[in-house]
Amino acid sequence: MSSKTYVKESTIEGAGRGVFARCQIPKGATVCENYLLEIATPEHCIQTLKDTGVYWWLFNCRKGRKDRMTLALGDMSFMNHSDEPNVRIVENRHEPTLSAIATRNIDRGDEIVFTYLNREEFGFGDAS
Repeated sequence: MSSKTYVKESTIEGAGRGVFARCQIPKGATVCENYLLEIATPEHCIQTLKDTGVYWWLFNCRKGRKDRMTLALGDMSFMNHSDEPNVRIVENRHEPTLSAIATRNIDRGDEIVFTYLNREEFGFGDAS
């Protein structure tokens, strides 16, 4: 976990656990950086991944490559969806990591959330 965050029960109904700010985080700051686990995702396995729920935690960081997806480890695996996100997810090109970057000032105790919508725009695999 990042020194800026901690995990506890989410404030979002039905969401389970969530990630919260341990301190004030200014707009533009890196909230956390998490390693990725790359996994093969041949077309015939996609439905199985969807059925088990794992698919919805996968990012498609290799644009145009549908046969490989990645699972974010650490803080990002606990971040929840919001239509009003306070971070955006950025792929780090020189390391196998993703970073969550604050899109506005985040107060201590605020839940850290990003949007699951527009999956292609935010680095996810397609939503089909």
